Amino acid sequence: MPFQLDIVIWCALLGACGLHSSLELGESAAEELDKLESDHAAIYSTLSRIHGERGVWNSVLELRKKMKEKGVQKQNAVSWVESARVIR
Repeated sequence: MPFQLDIVIWCALLGACGLHSSLELGESAAEELDKLESDHAAIYSTLSRIHGERGVWNSVLELRKKMKEKGVQKQNAVSWVESARVIR
């Protein structure tokens, strides 16, 4: 390949797998991300969601347990609104 596969590419692939509920390919992408030592919460939550959509609940529980052991937490969504030049 003419370029190095990095965390951005693997995360994009995992995100696409999440959109299309592709469990096998999603697990492969997650394994590659694990090799890159990435502990981003989105990786775990996307993979967990794919497993849940497929009904593989024991894997969902294992992923959540792994997140807890590593201290990885999902970040809550945040929105900013500008009104009268004041950000709220």
